[in-house]
Amino acid sequence: MGLKTLSNQKTEHQVLPEQALVLPLEKVGIADIPIVGGKNASLGEMIQQLKSKGVKVPTGFATTAEAYRYFVEAAGLEAQLRLVFADLDIEDMNNLRQRGKQARSLMLQTPFPQEFRTYALYKITILCTNVNTLFQAFVYHP
Repeated sequence: MGLKTLSNQKTEHQVLPEQALVLPLEKVGIADIPIVGGKNASLGEMIQQLKSKGVKVPTGFATTAEAYRYFVEAAGLEAQLRLVFADLDIEDMNNLRQRGKQARSLMLQTPFPQEFRTYALYKITILCTNVNTLFQAFVYHP
């Protein structure tokens, strides 16, 4: 799964490598669809291809498929999701709709693991700091 054990002075805990949880949008493109999904890959591609043409695309970061797998494993959701989808019938729209609703509800009611929350907040703080710096440079130095 890509989990790696990092030790600090007193405790040992499981965390994912940084690049497995999130990737800056500037570093992803269409070839990364399996890693970050289509929408994130498209945003990354737009940033890479259109920036030089003067088109401004907001920056950010993408959570990865590995982050999703980490969330499912750390929260113990796999068995529950398998039960939800055990009698899935993709030909029956009502069945499909009901199973999707159950899975979404399960995911939304489950808190993120602390390691991921801490890391995501760290990345958001960096992103906000960078955006604020760019904004100030634009406002004060036209």
